[in-house]
Amino acid sequence: MKMSSKEKIRQNIIEFAKEKKRLRQKVTPNDINALFLGLANIVKKNAMEEVATDLKKECKDANENFRQTIVDLQRAETTLKKLSQENEKLKNKIESQQKQICFLLNRVENSFSIKSV
Repeated sequence: MKMSSKEKIRQNIIEFAKEKKRLRQKVTPNDINALFLGLANIVKKNAMEEVATDLKKECKDANENFRQTIVDLQRAETTLKKLSQENEKLKNKIESQQKQICFLLNRVENSFSIKSV
């Protein structure tokens, strides 16, 4: 048996019971108190979420700054190592040149002492 498209649509529809109209009731102090406490809880929850969001942002920023500082320190350490190596090379070169100067001065002194005798 074939169903028409309207019948298929009706078959997929779920009908809910209609609510009866409520009679107007007076708002009691307990109702007002409950609404106020509910509002206070919503405000408190919202404030806590806002603080949590701010703290997460601050932690993220601090983490990024910390990582950048570590990178900068690593670069500075590498530069310091290179400069230390260059400094050591220069010290060795100066020491070598001082030895050479002493050797040449001794040679010159020896040549003058031989000539004066």
